[in-house]
Amino acid sequence: MWKCKNGFLLVQYTFRLILRRLKFLAFSLIPAIVLLALFLGAAALHWRYRERQVREQTPALDSACANGYRQTTGGCWSVGQPRPTRIMLLGGSTTFGWRLESDDDTWASILQKMLCETIPDKHPLVRNFGMCADDFDAEIGRLESEISRKENLPDIVVFFNGFNEIAGTLDNARTARRGGFSSHFLGELATALRSVAVRTRFDFLGNPENRIPDRAISAQARAIAEDYQRDIFRAEEICSTCGIRLLIFLQPTVLTLAPLTGRPEISFVAGLGPLPRLNHAAYSLFRETLATARSAGVKAYDLSHVFDADKKQAFMDVCHMNSHGNEIVAQAIYPHLLDSIVGE
Repeated sequence: MWKCKNGFLLVQYTFRLILRRLKFLAFSLIPAIVLLALFLGAAALHWRYRERQVREQTPALDSACANGYRQTTGGCWSVGQPRPTRIMLLGGSTTFGWRLESDDDTWASILQKMLCETIPDKHPLVRNFGMCADDFDAEIGRLESEISRKENLPDIVVFFNGFNEIAGTLDNARTARRGGFSSHFLGELATALRSVAVRTRFDFLGNPENRIPDRAISAQARAIAEDYQRDIFRAEEICSTCGIRLLIFLQPTVLTLAPLTGRPEISFVAGLGPLPRLNHAAYSLFRETLATARSAGVKAYDLSHVFDADKKQAFMDVCHMNSHGNEIVAQAIYPHLLDSIVGE
């Protein structure tokens, strides 16, 4: 009886002691937790605000200009002159020139200027139909839409893609495509805190997507490459039917730079999960697809290593090029486009 009673008292004493400690800790930690939450919320909202600023500084994506979705400068054709050589550029945000402040810095405008200096008698008219997050399939949809109007049928169509075909298959890329910002404060805060939490998890625990088996990466890359090949020949069929000349270019990204070590862009590859592995596998298959397309008479070219010999920074992030990068891309596309115009 004594042992039972003392055992009960011991348990009761221990329980009360723990309860008092918990109360002390609760009253001590609650203010710290609240302050930490406020700090993280303020930091997260500041990050979202800075991201919003970047997007608001970018020309509106859904307001088409008279000369395409983004103004192409440096033209040499005007109304009243003979019919221009219409060149339609299709691609994603790297064609649009996302994060470039000036229309003059897009590779579309640089290409326009180079053509006008060389063949002004052909009246080249470059129209930039690049749209953020577009992949090959969406670009073909834009081409079909333009053809259906039958007013300004292009003479030459240029596809510039590769990255969105890969990134668009990942969850984080699909989330980024939706874009937009909630007008509700709590929605903004929740989105911001979620972003901070994800980044923190990656920093301390690593990205679980990095542990995706090579077999799964290879299978996904093959599926992406099959879609890429199907879209190439679909574009060729459409252009051939309408008498449009076609040029296809595989775009460069930071992930295709070789070597990447020692370049300023190396910081952009951190925290990308399985994207570098998937990009490497898919681009290897893309190059095989381009070779197959060329053997079938399609003018398809690989620009993925166009920056390898140039050590100056060419990218602003993992795929979007700065003005220097856009200039190099324009110079790489120029001879192929010139040959297509002159050799018509």
